[in-house]
Amino acid sequence: MQPALNKIEIFLLKIEQNEEAVFSQHPDYVLYPVVPFFQLVHIHNIEQVIEKLHQFETTLGGFLIRVDGYVTLACPEFSVLEEDLRRLTIQLLEIMRF
Repeated sequence: MQPALNKIEIFLLKIEQNEEAVFSQHPDYVLYPVVPFFQLVHIHNIEQVIEKLHQFETTLGGFLIRVDGYVTLACPEFSVLEEDLRRLTIQLLEIMRF
């Protein structure tokens, strides 16, 4: 029996699965860097930040992946409104507590 995964492990596993899906099935998706991945290590409210990162996927219809050291949103070019992306990014940065 495998031990239950915590929210951070689930998030990391989902990013890994998303990477496989994006790079094998959606190589034409546009990549929008959101936040440096290493910053997540220093966050005190990581579970709240992970919940906000999930909103990027649900609101903008893409996949969160890791590219060049960034948590990155991969999605079809025309599915993202830059104003929505900007708003979500600002909200994310506002809730991050170092």
